[in-house]
Amino acid sequence: MAPSRMVVRKAEKADIEAIVQITKDNEHFWSPAVDGDEALTRVIGREDNVILVSVDAATDNDKEKITGFLIGTWDGARAFIHKLSVRPDVQKEGIGTALVNAAIAELKSMGEIGRASCRERV
Repeated sequence: MAPSRMVVRKAEKADIEAIVQITKDNEHFWSPAVDGDEALTRVIGREDNVILVSVDAATDNDKEKITGFLIGTWDGARAFIHKLSVRPDVQKEGIGTALVNAAIAELKSMGEIGRASCRERV
């Protein structure tokens, strides 16, 4: 996908079906209680969460096609990215990077001052 066609925006409830499908396509779907429609509806409704989708704005039928998503949160001091997933057929095209960069900007606007990451300890 050409970067000029990609748009990153906040997720909406209408995006949930596509988010669930991407999760399943990448074998990241663990449980409906955590990754299903009802869970995502709750997640999207919380102000301390950042749920972004990348969309291909120039598809054949002029409808947005969701290509990836990111779920993050801010706990008042630190930001966390819980899940990042990109459709398998468009991986390695910068979509994940664009989602992370947009999430960092969004989290900073919420007041985030530090990021937590998982690192292997040696």
